[in-house]
Amino acid sequence: MRRAILVLVALSVFLIATSAANAVFVNAGATHPLPAWLDALAYGGRLLIPLTATGPEGFSTGGMFLLRRTLGGFTASCVSGVAIYPCVGVRNSDLNLELWRRRGTERQVHSFRRDPHAPDTTCWLHTPYGCFSTLFLAT
Repeated sequence: MRRAILVLVALSVFLIATSAANAVFVNAGATHPLPAWLDALAYGGRLLIPLTATGPEGFSTGGMFLLRRTLGGFTASCVSGVAIYPCVGVRNSDLNLELWRRRGTERQVHSFRRDPHAPDTTCWLHTPYGCFSTLFLAT
C-alpha cells in the first residue's frame, strides 16, 4: 500500500487524506497539533511539528517535536530548537503563554496523550486536543 507524506503550510490547516500517512510535516509554529493531523497518521507514522510560543519580538520560538503513532499511543520528543513564523489558525493564546513559561524544558516530553484526564504533574502542556506528557509509553 502506498502511503502519503503530507506537508502542511502556514496558511493552510486543512488536511485531506485519502489513506493513512507515513508522515505529516508542519512548517510553521503551532501551539498544539490538530486532531486531524494525528488521526491521519498510520501506525508507525510520524508528525513533525514546531511547537512554539510567540513572544514580544513577533516570531515563534520553541521546540521541533517528533510524534510517532504506535499501537500504545504516541511517543513524543523534542528533536531540536526552532525559530519560525507562526501557523495561522493553529495558535491558542492561553497555550502560547504556557509554552512561553516552559521554554528550555522541552526535552522533558516523552509522549502525547489523547486520553481524557485532569491536568497533573506529568502534563508538560495540557491542551484541549491532547497532552504533551513526561510519561513514557508502556511497552
